[in-house]
Amino acid sequence: PMLLAAAPSEAPQRLITTGKAYRVGDEESQTRLHAFHQAEVLWIDEGLSEWRIMEPFAAFIEVLNVDARLRIEPAAFSLYCERGWQISAQWQGHDWQTVAGWGRMKPGVVERLGYDPARVRAVGLGLGLERLAMLRYGIDDIRMIEAERV
Repeated sequence: PMLLAAAPSEAPQRLITTGKAYRVGDEESQTRLHAFHQAEVLWIDEGLSEWRIMEPFAAFIEVLNVDARLRIEPAAFSLYCERGWQISAQWQGHDWQTVAGWGRMKPGVVERLGYDPARVRAVGLGLGLERLAMLRYGIDDIRMIEAERV
């Protein structure tokens, strides 16, 4: 839906939405839920580098937890992205947890949105909201969030 909303407009665009994502076949655990809330960002602009998103994201994580360390690893978001990464955070008393994923959209996707992929790039970012709450409030078990009203 976010891509469809971006199609009839002109660059630059910065769209954000929230929703619920579902995992099929994963076992629920202290750090993973079958269903979780996610914020999605779509940034479309001329000459946009996917790395421009990292500075504000790193600053955002520092606001949530000044002691958190970040790690970036390649990830395969092959449906829409030609290059993708996941961002993991580690904070006091916790192992590395993936908190976001982002990637540069494939030229074919950009073209279908009505833009010239030689000039315009689109970058998508997805943030796991429960994981960010864990990071902010030092929550040990993500299932505690699911059991409460937040």
